[in-house]
Amino acid sequence: MVKITASLVTLALSLFADGVFAHPGHHGTTEMKSRAEYMANAKRTSLAHCADVLKARGTMDKVIERRQSKLDRIREKRGIKKSRKTTMLEHCTAADSILPQGPFSRLVTSTRS
Repeated sequence: MVKITASLVTLALSLFADGVFAHPGHHGTTEMKSRAEYMANAKRTSLAHCADVLKARGTMDKVIERRQSKLDRIREKRGIKKSRKTTMLEHCTAADSILPQGPFSRLVTSTRS
C-alpha cells in the first residue's frame, strides 16, 4: 500500500512540476512589459493612401459587379424576381429631393440653402 501511495505522489508531483521547469529563467512579465512598450510607441498607419490606387484599378467596381452577379445567380436559382425597378441607393437619393408635407412639416427644417 505504501508503494502505491508513494508512486501516486511521485506521479502527481511530476505532473505539476512540468509547468514550473518547462522554461527555467524565462519570465513572462519582462516579455509583457516590452510588448506593452512597443505597442505604446508603435506608429499607427491607415490604409487611406490605398484608396486612390484601388479606385484607379477599378477594384470597387469589380467587387460591386461580382456581388451583383452572384446575387442575380442566387435569385435566378431560387426563382426570386426583382420586385423593384430601382435600387435602394437610387431610391434614397431620389427621396432626398422630396420635402416634407403635411401637418408636421413645420417641425422638420431643411438644411438646403
